Amino acid sequence: MFPAHAQDEQERQQQKHIEWLHPASQGLIAYGHKSEEGKWIQSFHKSPSLKKHTIHPIDSYISVNSFRSKSRIPSNVQELNALFVDIDFKLFNADPHYIYTETKRIIQAKAEIPPPSKIIYSGRGAHIYWRLTNATREDLPLWQACAETLINIFKDEADPVCKDASRVLRLPGTINSKNPTHYTETLEENIHTYTLHEFQAALEQYTDQPIFKPPKPKGDATRANTSVTKHRGKLHKLHTLYNMHYSRIKDIETLVDLRKASGRLERGKRELTLWIYRVSLEHFTSPQEALQGTLELNKSFKHPLNQREATSDTKSAKKKYKLTNAYIIRTLEISDDEQRHMSILITKEEKRRRWNEKRELKRRREGKPTRAEIIQRANERRERAHHMKQAGSTQEEIAHTLGITTKRVNQMLGKCCASCIGGNERIQRWKSSASCIVENELI
Repeated sequence: MFPAHAQDEQERQQQKHIEWLHPASQGLIAYGHKSEEGKWIQSFHKSPSLKKHTIHPIDSYISVNSFRSKSRIPSNVQELNALFVDIDFKLFNADPHYIYTETKRIIQAKAEIPPPSKIIYSGRGAHIYWRLTNATREDLPLWQACAETLINIFKDEADPVCKDASRVLRLPGTINSKNPTHYTETLEENIHTYTLHEFQAALEQYTDQPIFKPPKPKGDATRANTSVTKHRGKLHKLHTLYNMHYSRIKDIETLVDLRKASGRLERGKRELTLWIYRVSLEHFTSPQEALQGTLELNKSFKHPLNQREATSDTKSAKKKYKLTNAYIIRTLEISDDEQRHMSILITKEEKRRRWNEKRELKRRREGKPTRAEIIQRANERRERAHHMKQAGSTQEEIAHTLGITTKRVNQMLGKCCASCIGGNERIQRWKSSASCIVENELI
């Protein structure tokens, strides 16, 4: 047993860490602990209520990030508060001072990475935190790419599975049952905070190496003999990958809501919808938590599958499957109207429609005329040129009046002639005709 004054100090450490990690959280914070029987007990709290909640002294955990609802899956994250690495030395009765010394040695060996904001003694290792600011659920793909990169940097020391945004870590001021001789505690706390893009830039500088191009041919004075190009490294590729899967997760959730409202979903497509959803979800979390997230989506169906059937139908879903958007659209039969609500599960036609819509909106903002207005002006100009020609004006005079070249005047009058009459005979007849107007032609 620890003395009463020591327990008071641990409670202060608990509250201080909660306030540091979730200073003004608007989402739900996940708190969990293991019972004496080894059962996992989890609850969700707003920040003020968690501060008043009784913290279990042994094997207590808190989520690094907050959630929108009472579901601890990555796609449900609301605020991204920190990046972290879990270093486990796998030593029984490890002394905090020894852990701190070894952790600092490991960090100093990787001096190019940003300095950590906090180091916590976890009982058998250390948790290293990098505090983030202004990171929301929309930044989850970049957060996941940075977390994956940190695991690669600390690949010889870090727990490789501890890299998901829904992760819970040990709360300082509690006891690790695997090493009950010491409380977990904060070993170091700094004022360093980062935006995700600042952290991304620092990691890219650490992980990406420049590519040296071969020397240019001699004799070309305009070119340097050698050049160095910074390439897009692994972090960028990871960000692209996670961004794609995160967009698919959101699109499938949107699709389920749309079809639930219209009554179109369900039979024949529920199993495939859940399977595809779980494939993308496994990129962000463990297979067990991906299954829990899939079962949560199943509950939102108008006619959900039973839990056993949903589990069985998606057990083959692995992140090794490289599904294309075209395959998903074809398999789930996503209609054109549904694609208007999607972000990535769209066809080339929908992508072109959005591009044209965006381009048209840009033209309106710049004050440029619409297509109908351009056609109308062209017809009016052609008609005016024809009437001036009938009145005896020369092509030079018409070009000067209309502000165009004589070649263009000749083209306009020639087209006008060819559309009414043909050949040389038609040209002669056109000279005495009353009018010649060509419609629906854009000049």
